[in-house]
Amino acid sequence: MIGNIKLDDWQEKIVNLGLTGNKNIAIRAGRQVGKSTAIAVLAGEFAVRNEDKVIMIISAVERQAFLLFEKVLEFIDDKYSQMVTWGKNKPTKSQLTLKNGSRIYCLPTGLDGYGIRGYTIDLLIADEAAYINDDVFNAITPSLAARKNAKIVLLSTPFGREGYFARAFNDPTFETFHITSEECSRINKEFLEQEKKRMTKRQYMQEYLGEFIDELLQWFPDQLIKECMKRKRPEKINKNENYFLGVTKASATNIYSGSDWNIEEYETEAQSLEHGEADEVVVTFPKAAEYFGYYKKYGQLKKAIDTLWLYVVGKGYEVDPETKVILEHITGFGEDTFVSILWNMGVVSMIQGDAFAEIVRDDKTGKLINLKPISPERMRIIYGSNGLIKRYEQVTKDKIIKWNKEEIFHIRNDAIADEQRGTSVIESCKWVIDAIEEARRDYRIVLHRNVVPLRIIEIDTDDTAKRNSLMQEYKDAIQKGEVLVIPKGTVQVTETAINVQDPLGWIQSLENYFYLAVGIPKTIANPEGVSEGTSKIGYLIFEPIYSFRQTLMEADIWNQLYFRIKFNRPASLVDNITTNEAKNTSQLGFQPKDLYVNLNRE
Repeated sequence: MIGNIKLDDWQEKIVNLGLTGNKNIAIRAGRQVGKSTAIAVLAGEFAVRNEDKVIMIISAVERQAFLLFEKVLEFIDDKYSQMVTWGKNKPTKSQLTLKNGSRIYCLPTGLDGYGIRGYTIDLLIADEAAYINDDVFNAITPSLAARKNAKIVLLSTPFGREGYFARAFNDPTFETFHITSEECSRINKEFLEQEKKRMTKRQYMQEYLGEFIDELLQWFPDQLIKECMKRKRPEKINKNENYFLGVTKASATNIYSGSDWNIEEYETEAQSLEHGEADEVVVTFPKAAEYFGYYKKYGQLKKAIDTLWLYVVGKGYEVDPETKVILEHITGFGEDTFVSILWNMGVVSMIQGDAFAEIVRDDKTGKLINLKPISPERMRIIYGSNGLIKRYEQVTKDKIIKWNKEEIFHIRNDAIADEQRGTSVIESCKWVIDAIEEARRDYRIVLHRNVVPLRIIEIDTDDTAKRNSLMQEYKDAIQKGEVLVIPKGTVQVTETAINVQDPLGWIQSLENYFYLAVGIPKTIANPEGVSEGTSKIGYLIFEPIYSFRQTLMEADIWNQLYFRIKFNRPASLVDNITTNEAKNTSQLGFQPKDLYVNLNRE
């Protein structure tokens, strides 16, 4: 027992080692075992027993650092309140100064530890150290160099096998401790049994047993990958040497499936539909960043998708007066509207295949308050063994948020058969985009070479200094458009021009295919240089495309948000074209009956 706090044996050992030992300390533990309490006592006793010492408490986020700092304050206030200074050095939420000159600081690290540089530290305490980037430790550990017997204390629930925290358990300068939640008498055993049933085996091992587990979505352990490597990776990459990387891309799927304790992987052929069957099937979106990259970098793709959804929701909607008031108060993240949120989700669904938004309702009335879009990069869909959605999971840096299916507004793009995800348009037009950009880059190089052709220069000298000087004068003269005067016979210049077939026809054919793949006529997204007649025909073709998407969105809103909505249709050309056709009975083109979609069989 230290003060009024009764410590477990392992807690007392850590405190005594921190006060009298010479080694650093690393603690990996399950949740709620009391690691923070032990370290709060260590920090408080170290500050009180030693004069003019600096104790730094850090964590990846401010909230976590403050929680441990508050425990230190409570311990000192309870046992050593007479040691606390007041006045200009009174305690703050991030600093405590004692009368013996020792100071305790509490700071978040951020991504690189830049804000912590400059301190000289005697005792560094890193809470939830597994979540702190290596760059932070690289920035802060030099702060201990000037202090004799300076120590580092790391405490955390594990998070993967990589990083400074994980490596500490193989570092002889660290005294290591491993405590599980099952070993802690203060934790309810029934609660742990419930958690074991609720979580996957690997999640439970990480969170409550304090085990180093490879990334929870990682199928092959890091150690297995390292054992399969035939050659040792070079310690240093030399600038002037060539290196080669070979990758075998698995055929097929982004779905893994399995029960809580056994995960079964399903791989499909490239043309097969993605569908897993198990107690739980998890659908993720590992290509989300790549697909967003295509959307943001390729202007024609962005314009086509944006325009399509502008036609779907851009003319507004009709609802009853009560629903109108509700929808007009939906602001998303503060500056959005209901229409802009729907447009956002429609665009994302075409890019990724699926789009999600958190449904926020009033706790008492159940009425809709807000919709907040969530990127598919951070979402997982959990299907049950019956093939229906059980729940959604949002993966953040330090936790997984589980949503009931009623708490997420979810739309899919062009899902077919029993596929468990929508279809991204990037899949069908990725090759076309790459081919168009390749042709444009190649043509740009050719044009540049024709303007500034490749020059072969023969110089009548072997003197390196003279040759380099002449080359620089020649280069400067070309760039500035000046005349270069040199002695006769000293230089002979040969120019080479590149002849190439005009690629515009090839690019235009690719663009036509691209717009077909996206599902919007080129005349809608880019009407420049298109005749009036062609524009009208393109618009007529486009009407049932956006109308169908409006119908699907209306159904999704009714089924998931529980209110009826009717989107306004943009102006139609059907009546105009019908009238003009009726005036010309000899017309061989479109006739009135050709302007409607008839699904009835005769």
